[in-house]
Amino acid sequence: MKSSAQWLCYLSIRSLHLRTDIYDLSQPDSADGHRYLEEFSEELIRSKFSRSVAEHRDQGVRCKEMVLDFAGQNVSMANQWLHEFVFWAASLATSETRLQLLPAEWFRGSQGSKVLEVIDASVGESDGFGTHFADGYLQAVESVDRKALFESTMAGQNRLLLRFDPRLNSKRIAATRSQRIWAIVQDLAKNGEFSYVTERRQIFVLVRSSVGEEVAEALCVLLECQCSILRLVDLPQDQGLIEEMLIARYQTIIDVNQAVLILPFDLYDFKSQLQYQGTLLDHPHWEAFALMLAHFIARSAQSLVIHFFLHAQYLDVGDDVALISCEGPADQALAQRCLDPVMIHAIQYTSENFLEAGHASRRYYGLLWHHNSVYQSWEVEDFASKDFWGCLTCLAAKKGSSLQIQPMVAYMHVHERPAIDSVNLWHHLLEKRMPPSLIGVNLLVSMPGSGQSYVRFMLELMTGRPTLGVETYYSTKGRSLGDCFPEMGVNRSAEPILWVAHSFFEAKKLVQVPLLKSLVLILRNYASLWLRLKFSPLDTLDDELRHFVEEYLAVLPEQGDEVIIYHEDLRAAEGTLPQDLLTLWDISNLQHDDASRAARIGDLRKIAQSCNESDETCESAACRNIKVVYGKSTHPQRSAPKHIPLENLPEILRLEELLCERRPQAVNSFLLRDAWGSGRLRYCTAEGTAVFADDAMEKKLQME
Repeated sequence: MKSSAQWLCYLSIRSLHLRTDIYDLSQPDSADGHRYLEEFSEELIRSKFSRSVAEHRDQGVRCKEMVLDFAGQNVSMANQWLHEFVFWAASLATSETRLQLLPAEWFRGSQGSKVLEVIDASVGESDGFGTHFADGYLQAVESVDRKALFESTMAGQNRLLLRFDPRLNSKRIAATRSQRIWAIVQDLAKNGEFSYVTERRQIFVLVRSSVGEEVAEALCVLLECQCSILRLVDLPQDQGLIEEMLIARYQTIIDVNQAVLILPFDLYDFKSQLQYQGTLLDHPHWEAFALMLAHFIARSAQSLVIHFFLHAQYLDVGDDVALISCEGPADQALAQRCLDPVMIHAIQYTSENFLEAGHASRRYYGLLWHHNSVYQSWEVEDFASKDFWGCLTCLAAKKGSSLQIQPMVAYMHVHERPAIDSVNLWHHLLEKRMPPSLIGVNLLVSMPGSGQSYVRFMLELMTGRPTLGVETYYSTKGRSLGDCFPEMGVNRSAEPILWVAHSFFEAKKLVQVPLLKSLVLILRNYASLWLRLKFSPLDTLDDELRHFVEEYLAVLPEQGDEVIIYHEDLRAAEGTLPQDLLTLWDISNLQHDDASRAARIGDLRKIAQSCNESDETCESAACRNIKVVYGKSTHPQRSAPKHIPLENLPEILRLEELLCERRPQAVNSFLLRDAWGSGRLRYCTAEGTAVFADDAMEKKLQME
């Protein structure tokens, strides 16, 4: 592409259009050698737009004229998407770039002034030759470390907020280091629940460096804790070396430890000090390393992990935010260097017991994150004016913005689970400098016992490519079946053909569901799965049923573009896969004749005879499942029955009532099948009432 400011550029929420010849910028047409047109769907706009603009910027594209079309955006109040949109537009601009703002009627008169202020006070400067970006704003945009930006936003998956304010320095409260540290300690101590949890306990404290160490020392004295303080900056980068050091020095303390506290405070730019470069802190996602170390320390004594961080409401921002603060003199003549991005976690309870989080947060907490974790936000007095946690005046970029940043504390219970293993996550993070994330892949989700193992065996035998579980970065599970059964002849270094999970909760720790290549859901008779899994240690039968319903419904489709495969379809396609899957995964050209199918069935019989269903380190569940069909299983896990015993009918009827109560439309669309459940459920009303055949309700009343 041509360099220099010769391009005519049109940017909107739906498209990016670049040309080098004169034309009506508001009417983009098809692309050729000197034209570029890209359109974005609603799911892709936020990640694809930023990555596309960044690529063109790196190729030297600069705009002579630029149309910014804000149609379809909310300009009634400041929000992070508006600021991000303007930032990426300014990345393609120079001080000579002439701006045209659309829709034109939005920018006329007093209303236009208000809209400009909402968009950004540094955009819309006018002179005798037209409208331009402010020089100070452009210099701030140019000064951003692009590599750090790429890493902190996880290649554009997280939101970006450039906070440019030439008066930033004047807003900070002047204070000595000791005053700032004491102010932080007081803010933490005012959190009643945190003080109650930590008071007089034996705890480990993970801190960034000397500032966090001083905060920890003061806090431990105030709360009368017995503290062992570890500075992350002093630790090696190798996970094995760190764990060996901790065992050698602290094993006795670890065995009686009751909590691990992670403090993020660091009120100076450590990168300016050479002794800190190349440490764990010289990494955009240092928190993930801290959480992995906290888990290692906490799990032997089943301790509590307590993590402090900055957060914004997920429903307001839609994803985690990389906040960049840029300072400059009041006249905006020369913008100073922008500070490194600070991660703002987007976390919020969307219901009483359901948590939503941004992409980075899911990957950070993937090792620990569970429904029983507690994320508690609290108000800090005069928070916006403090050097709190190294985030300079962490307030919204514009008055009235929906983005409000506050401190939060996460309480995560850690239990001893031998399958937990963070080796893959640690090495990936250290090498790639960002958490793992899957975009544009094939994903399969099903409850245990629905046929997932069979699909994986067939795919790996037919294609020679691996299938992986999303747990592969967090535990010893999730490995390719070819890793566990070398006789399958799988090329384990090949691109995985499929990723699998047993719930969307687990899948979202690694996968961006809106950006998948394909999504397949396997559904099996809920009654069969209930009888396979029931009698977990809960209080009552009704509690068990409700717990099962939540798990089962978590697999049912919500978006409408999923491929639904029923367990019966898999059984009918023995030795191969249903045609819908062969076409979806582009493997319909492989051999599916009777001889090929018989050969694959023979392979499964051999694996069933030789595999070890007690080996927890290597897909023991897949081995057990294949033994049930093609061998003999001695595992205590029950298999799903083909027929429902009469004595279980009352609980199946109750199960159907709960399913209708929770998601009547989904039940009507996907679960009303012959020989499923009690066989008596006819439909669910819109209000969530289960309607049975007359004799079914009569029998239920008699048995009760």
